[in-house]
Amino acid sequence: MDLKMIAYFRTENDAESAAASLQKLNVTDVLVDEVPSDNKRGLVLIPAVNTGNTATGNHGPTNLVAPGYLKDESTEDSMDTMDPHITHVLEFHIPEEEIDSALKELRQADAMLDKTMLEDYKIH
Repeated sequence: MDLKMIAYFRTENDAESAAASLQKLNVTDVLVDEVPSDNKRGLVLIPAVNTGNTATGNHGPTNLVAPGYLKDESTEDSMDTMDPHITHVLEFHIPEEEIDSALKELRQADAMLDKTMLEDYKIH
């Protein structure tokens, strides 16, 4: 089964470089685009470096919030605010059996990943 992955980057060049590095895997539907302005709220992003462990096949912690992502715990309906320096998004589909390889490439590219996506895919 293919999984849809979404990674966030500080520059278009970083996103394009990550997309190029993923080409050695069986990725499909690769798209690099600007982060839509209406998509800059409600996300908790973590550095890809905090995900997975390809050496053992076990996945690392996903309970770390990346610097620059704020959550106001004092209000019940608080929203997370994305770091304004995150400007580009990379979307792609990858076979489930290659997820660790994709995470390795994203870690090397300093990608940021949505915590909810990781939890949905049971990457922790």
